[in-house]
Amino acid sequence: MTPRVIVAVIGAFTLAACAGGAAATTEGSATTVEPYASLVAGHHGEWRESVKATDEACADSTAPDKCAAGYRAGSELAETLRNDLSAARNDSEVPAEIAALVADIEASAADYSAAFEAWEATNCANPLDFHCGPDEALAMFEAQGDLTRQLGAWTAHTAD
Repeated sequence: MTPRVIVAVIGAFTLAACAGGAAATTEGSATTVEPYASLVAGHHGEWRESVKATDEACADSTAPDKCAAGYRAGSELAETLRNDLSAARNDSEVPAEIAALVADIEASAADYSAAFEAWEATNCANPLDFHCGPDEALAMFEAQGDLTRQLGAWTAHTAD
């Protein structure tokens, strides 16, 4: 390898490491789908586990605080997903074939976080108590389902 190629390879690995692996690789000037798909696949697994844990916590009517904590954790995961996708977009151009998927998932993550914040602002202790913040809780449940569907829409691009 020539010194120039070695420097380019080291630079690419450093860029990827500094961006938490979110940097997209390029072939010529075209960005590949794989870095985005890999990022989403990792978040999809975390999201599925969070939703499952939240459902289990909410099934226990004696522990509404655990139920609320599950939705809070989901909001944090949604924000992390959104931030990671934003960082990836800043590092590289989104390939045209997934541009709509990226935009939709970012919007869904933002909607979930906003819905959780609106529910949390009701000062309700239990998201399943439909006497306290029912509209906000319903919006949060719907936003959770929408983000789950958006993550599932990536199956054509992920091995997850």
